Amino acid sequence: MGLDERLPVETWIAAVTVYREGARVRRVGEVPAAATDELRVQGLPLCLDDGSVTARLEGPGAPRVTGVRVGLQVSDRALPERPEQAAVDAAHAAERRARDRVERFRARIRAAQELASPPRAPGKEGERPPAVPTAARLALLAFRQAELDRAYDALHPAEEALRLATLERQAVEDRLFRATTARAPRAEELRKQAVLALVGGEGPGPWRLHLEYQVPGARWTPAYTLRLSPDLAHGRLELRASVAQRTGEDWAGVALEVNTALPLRWTDLPELPALRFGRRQPTPPRSGWRAPPTGTDGLFADYDRAAALLPSPPVARVQAPDVRPSPPPPPAAPPPSPQPVGAPAPAPPGASAPAPLGASALAPAPARDEAPVARKSRAAAFRRADRVEAEESLDDGFAPPPAMSAAPGGGAPPPPPADLPPDASLLDYGRLRLAGPDAAPSAGRGQLAPADALVLWREQLHVQVQVRIDQELLVLVRGATDRARLSDLRLPPGHEAPAPWRDHDHAWRAEHPLDVPSDGAWHSLSLRHGEAPARRAFVVVPREAREVFRFVELDNPLDGPLPAGPVDVFAGGELLLTAGLRPVDRGGRLRLGLGVEQGIKVARNSRFSERSTGLLGQGLGLDHEVEIQLQSHLAGPAPVEVRERLPVTRAAEDEVKLSGVKADPPWEAWVQEERPVRGTHRWMVELPPGGQRTLSLRYTIELPAKKELLGGNRREG
Repeated sequence: MGLDERLPVETWIAAVTVYREGARVRRVGEVPAAATDELRVQGLPLCLDDGSVTARLEGPGAPRVTGVRVGLQVSDRALPERPEQAAVDAAHAAERRARDRVERFRARIRAAQELASPPRAPGKEGERPPAVPTAARLALLAFRQAELDRAYDALHPAEEALRLATLERQAVEDRLFRATTARAPRAEELRKQAVLALVGGEGPGPWRLHLEYQVPGARWTPAYTLRLSPDLAHGRLELRASVAQRTGEDWAGVALEVNTALPLRWTDLPELPALRFGRRQPTPPRSGWRAPPTGTDGLFADYDRAAALLPSPPVARVQAPDVRPSPPPPPAAPPPSPQPVGAPAPAPPGASAPAPLGASALAPAPARDEAPVARKSRAAAFRRADRVEAEESLDDGFAPPPAMSAAPGGGAPPPPPADLPPDASLLDYGRLRLAGPDAAPSAGRGQLAPADALVLWREQLHVQVQVRIDQELLVLVRGATDRARLSDLRLPPGHEAPAPWRDHDHAWRAEHPLDVPSDGAWHSLSLRHGEAPARRAFVVVPREAREVFRFVELDNPLDGPLPAGPVDVFAGGELLLTAGLRPVDRGGRLRLGLGVEQGIKVARNSRFSERSTGLLGQGLGLDHEVEIQLQSHLAGPAPVEVRERLPVTRAAEDEVKLSGVKADPPWEAWVQEERPVRGTHRWMVELPPGGQRTLSLRYTIELPAKKELLGGNRREG
């Protein structure tokens, strides 16, 4: 069965992996067992990356996919429209019926307004005018007024119905536009298709087809929802992802996975050098480049001899100005052209050259040194004619994108010398094409050169209708890719772009199928959730502020790290606040601030005294006493962390000492992670329901009597 005789394989989107930029889509489909060596998968988005398509068949005795070609496709039949389109069509029909009804009533009003009494008949000269039928005129006026009243009474409800129908039609169209940009392809609409080459296949079938490809522009950003119990003893953490995509196809009921990696980033694999003993030698460069064979000019020798016998080509339709530069002087001794295999040897000077086979005696062959000149002139004339036709067929001022040209001027780049590293495009052997005999030597005649995308699309286009392909095709495909990149989309407020954590990329898979419409807007989706016991804590720094701040802590309940993002905190079903979450490792501790706790009151009192110390009063002792009172008005126990700081000396300061430090109850040294500060300590106390607690601190600063602390000796007061 041929390729065009076989119906395309119906596939659907089963899974999608969304990266930091771009996504990878996996389609699946059922392939019946049939005697064919090629399969077609149609309806692929126009923005997909051609080089990223992979496919495989699964099942007993399934054939092996040996190659994948991606080309363009033109639908020769219209597919069924989406269900939302039926609602739009119904709204248009209702609006059309309402407008027709309004027009009928307006026509009745115009017809009634045209009813008028006939003019009074003129009487004879010198006689009384004839009598006027007053009763008939009054009956006509009454009929006209009654018709106008009935028409106006019916017109006002009809106009209101038209207004409502118009609003309904606009609302339905707006919902359809906001819902998705994906739709069923219409007849003769351009899409992409994948042609799979198969080998083998002896099983009974059917087989399952897996097709994957890369699309640009899909993005995601993490977010969280933390639901706490009213007593803050239990928490449920939900990882969410805001996903946006505009690829032209909806992701409905797919297995979604988000990833922090960049799939389109090129990375060279490291090479481990070999350990050798002996004299050091330079490492030879490794490359797939091989110098082209010699004697390629003889490939088209027969073609050149036949072209010399043809009549001159027609002159181009564009008349060039009559300005001819002076021809360059001929070379003194042109080098002999290389002889192809099987070509006759050149005649010695003074001898007549033998006529080629098939040549007429009336049309002698030109001399050997004149053949290249005639060939170049004819090739140039052909190129001028082709250029004129191309300029007339395309729009004025249109130029192909520079990235699609193989070399400046449209010609193929010449191969690099053997001692220079070649261009990477020359190592892509699947894109290399041999320039034909009509190409100029400067354009790579007889040499392999990478073909541009337009040539490849022409070769891979399998359609049933005649389609003209020109530079507008490049604009169409590139426009679809640019629209899918979402370059104008900004992150939601408070969100951050996903990034690797500790130099590692991570992936999170959704627990259930999800829907992501192709509308280019952010959609918040729930990926995973986990539950863990929560611990509430209260922190106060009485030296700086009297407010007690409430915190909640819980271990990471998910089986992976948590990237940075906003988190909505709920307690007892009510939204408390939205805070920012810093990255948390797998199994790490999550700590969030919940604001000020009004149920705990704090008071800090300090006393200061100064006394002489040492022999003959040569020193000073600055005694400090600090008392902190805690009062709880909560219904349950409250663990409170009270932070305090002792004075510290400089590294080279020996005359100032800190002594007599005593804390009741005992405290512990503590260093904060965010910004370490010297001399910090803390009390960890637990207040009973409605209870209170008193904390005390004493310390002495000793210094010489002739010196004073910076800012004054009275540090507390």
